Amino acid sequence: MDESIKKLMPVYTLVFLRALGLSLSVNGPMMPLYVRSLGVSVSQWGLLSTSFALGLICFEAFWGFMSDRINRIKILIIAMIFMGVVLPLYTLESLLSYFFIFQFLIGSFMVMVGPTTRALIADHSPIKQVGFNMSLWSTCVSTGSILGPVLSGYLSKNLGYPIVFYASSAILIASALLMFLTGRNLVISEKSKKKINIIENIKSIFHDSQVKFTFIMAVLIYLGVSSVRSFLPIYASELFSMDEISIGLMMTLGTAMQLIVTPIVGTLSDRYSVKKMLIALLGLSGTLFILIRYAVMPIHITLITIGLMVSFSSQSVSLIMVSKLASREKLGITMGLYGSFEDIGLIVGPLVFGFMWEAYGPQNIYLITSGAAIIAIVLLFQTKLELKQ
Repeated sequence: MDESIKKLMPVYTLVFLRALGLSLSVNGPMMPLYVRSLGVSVSQWGLLSTSFALGLICFEAFWGFMSDRINRIKILIIAMIFMGVVLPLYTLESLLSYFFIFQFLIGSFMVMVGPTTRALIADHSPIKQVGFNMSLWSTCVSTGSILGPVLSGYLSKNLGYPIVFYASSAILIASALLMFLTGRNLVISEKSKKKINIIENIKSIFHDSQVKFTFIMAVLIYLGVSSVRSFLPIYASELFSMDEISIGLMMTLGTAMQLIVTPIVGTLSDRYSVKKMLIALLGLSGTLFILIRYAVMPIHITLITIGLMVSFSSQSVSLIMVSKLASREKLGITMGLYGSFEDIGLIVGPLVFGFMWEAYGPQNIYLITSGAAIIAIVLLFQTKLELKQ
C-alpha cells in the first residue's frame, strides 16, 4: 500500500462512516419518504432540502478557511459529534415545524467535514497522485452510501423510520471517537500556517480564472445530483409504486457501480485528460436525464438511476480538477469555496424542481438537469485548462 494512502486511512475511514451514517437518514432516500409519511408536500420537501443546502453554503467557505488556520482533526471530531446530537431530534414528530432548523444545523455541521478532509488528502498526497488519492475520497463516500440506502430501507420497513436516525447518530459519534484515537499523525503544525485575512484569500482565489471555472462546473454538476438525491426516490415511489426496499436497493446498486468506476476515472485523469473524462461523464448524464421521461416500468427507472449515479463520477473528476489547480497554501478555503458552489446547485435545484413538479409535472424537472449537463460540456470545449502534473 502506498505510504500516503496508509497515512490517510483515518481520513478515508471517517469519510466512509460519515457517508454511511448520513445516507441512513438525512442524506439518503428514506428522508424524503419519511417526511412525506408525516404529511409534508413535495414543494415543502423542496424547501427542507433547500434549508439543508443553506446550512452548507453559509459555512463551507468559513470552515475551509478555518481549516487552513487551526487543527483540522479537531474540526472533524466536533462536526461528527454535533451531527450525532441533532439527528435523534428528527424522530420527534411534535418537532416537525422545527425540521427546517434541524436541516440547517445538519448542513452547517456536515460542511465542516468536506473541505477539511479534502484538504487533508491534498496535504499528504504527492502531486502526481492527487487524482487517485482524491478519487478515493469519492470512493469512500460511495462505499458508505452503498450500505446506507439498502440498510435504511430494511430498517424503516421493518422497525419504522425512527431507528434509522438513532443508528445514524451512533455511527457518527463512533467516527468522532475513532478520529480522536487515530488522527494525530495528520496534524500539521499551526506555526507553519500563514495568517491571512479571509477576504484577501477569497479575492486572490477569484482572481484565478481557471479555479473560478471549476466553481461553475460544481454548480452545473450538483443541479443534477440534487435532482436524483432529493426527488428521484419520490419519483420512483409515486409514479412507479416502488417500495422502500426497492428504492434503497436501486440507490445502493447505483452507488456500487459508481464505487467501481470512480477510482478508474481518477487514475485515467492522472494519466490522460481530466477535461475529456469530465466531458464523457457529463454527456452520459445529459442523455440519461432525457431518458427518464420515457421510462414506463420500474426496471427502466432503476437502470436509468444506476447509470446516472455512475455518471456522477463527474463529481470526483471536477474535484480532481480543482485540487490540481488550487494553491497548496489555500487548499482549505479553495475546497470550501468549491463546496459552496456545489451547495448552490443543491439550493437552487430543490426550489426549482419542487415548483416544476407541482406546476408542470415531475418528468419536466429532468429537462433542466439535462440542459445543465449540456451547458457544462459546451463550456469545457471552450476552455483551456493548464493542470499541474
